Amino acid sequence: MLITLVWSVLDRRRSAYPRLLSWFLTALRLFAGGQMLFYGFAKLIPTQMPEPSLIALLTRVGDLTPMAMLWTQVGSAPAYEIALGVAEVLAGLLLFWPRTATLGAMLSVISMAQVLLLNLTFDVPVKMLAGHLLLMGLVLLAPQARRLANFLVLERESAPAVQPPLFSSRRANRWAALAQVAIGLWITAGMISIGLESWREYGGGATEPELYGIWEVSEYAVDGAPVPPLTTDPARWQRLVVDVESAGYQRMDDTIVPVLATTDLAANTMTLAAAPTAPDTPPRPYATFTVEQPSPDQLTLRGEVDGRPTTVTLDRVDLDRFPLRSTGFRWVQNEPHFS
Repeated sequence: MLITLVWSVLDRRRSAYPRLLSWFLTALRLFAGGQMLFYGFAKLIPTQMPEPSLIALLTRVGDLTPMAMLWTQVGSAPAYEIALGVAEVLAGLLLFWPRTATLGAMLSVISMAQVLLLNLTFDVPVKMLAGHLLLMGLVLLAPQARRLANFLVLERESAPAVQPPLFSSRRANRWAALAQVAIGLWITAGMISIGLESWREYGGGATEPELYGIWEVSEYAVDGAPVPPLTTDPARWQRLVVDVESAGYQRMDDTIVPVLATTDLAANTMTLAAAPTAPDTPPRPYATFTVEQPSPDQLTLRGEVDGRPTTVTLDRVDLDRFPLRSTGFRWVQNEPHFS
């Protein structure tokens, strides 16, 4: 604001800067297009909101934060997330070609209006970024406002919606348009590469760890004595969860304690460590076990938990018993499926 004030006073005889405006709108358009491609490919290759984790399947709805609720809702419907990504990617690609930039800005405004609304109502901490991207789209549409109003609302003849030229030469503008398209394709290739790498690292294409699944505790013994499954017991386990990038055990009161799990079935060992509370704090060992697996769906852990000899017998839970995972896509449904 200070620079604008000083500039306006010193150069008060000039009423417009058409060439500077052309370069400003072009740069703004490329920046907005890059961001749309970044977030679009994170949904088109569904890694931004991945499929609900195993721990999420055991978490009570009332214990979810609004943001976790949104992530679970979108991640449980990959087709919906991919559709959102298609819209954002399409908006980004259209912004890189001057001839389709107005259409890209319109689609970007619609997409970002929805994203901003979701961020505000589900308390997602990128509200300012979404607001800035929405504002960018509106600024890009501002020079076309009269044309759009004539065509969409007033039913009047409208001149073509053209982007402001960067150069006075037609040939130079043609090369500038090709350069913008090339930048868009370069960013697209990079986003595809990053998206596929993320998909293989922690998305649906990630390798499942050893003992992946939810394991229900059938017997729990400490110092050789069985521990009854009382909901008031703060130490006894109810379930053990081993997921792609997370692990945890569920207490009898249904609370889930995240842990770092290291499993080596070749050596028949498993180590659980409490998650560090600070970046420089090493994980605190919590439990060490010798692993016995008489069948793929049965597990016996023998070792120590918090320094006490403990034996845990577990059975693998069939994940298809969770409707959030087992309910498939249906074109037609006559009755609501709430449970």
